[in-house]
Amino acid sequence: MLRGHVDQLLVAGTLFMGLFSTALGHLAWNRSLATAEASFCSMFYALQPMVSALIGAIFLGHEFGPRFFSGGALIVAGILIGTSKRASAAVSVGRA
Repeated sequence: MLRGHVDQLLVAGTLFMGLFSTALGHLAWNRSLATAEASFCSMFYALQPMVSALIGAIFLGHEFGPRFFSGGALIVAGILIGTSKRASAAVSVGRA
């Protein structure tokens, strides 16, 4: 049971998170799976914490420390390595 005052801003924020953040995120994810291989799409799954942190910084004023930047650099480096043409060629040679 809810206690306290529930106002329109709270309801609007909850609906926004449910409809846009969750539903559109899953829609985009499912569309990407329909057009690309799951192994390719799965590499971008690690971007979710980075995007969440960036949204928190934009809308809530959160600050980043050195661990965010070093972790973000590792995530981006992993995606770049995984999506490079050399890595794609290695995978396709392994399938043959």
